[in-house]
Amino acid sequence: TDENVFVSGSYMKIDVNNPTNAQTWNAPYNGSGVVGNIKVSEKTDALIKGTFNFTGKNVNGDGSLKNITDGSFNLNFN
Repeated sequence: TDENVFVSGSYMKIDVNNPTNAQTWNAPYNGSGVVGNIKVSEKTDALIKGTFNFTGKNVNGDGSLKNITDGSFNLNFN
């Protein structure tokens, strides 16, 4: 259910020839519940690394769904 969702995700696709025609897919979306995962593979006092995936809904236009797969993050706190 939606009340089990604590993190949101967004994916933007920008047309370099027409930047005002950007499309955005967001998760969660109304009624979606949990639609993705975040996995932390390493965490220290200075860094956090991991992977993520989610299904987002197009909020700018057609309401289509997009699967975002193989996402990763590597953040240094210094």
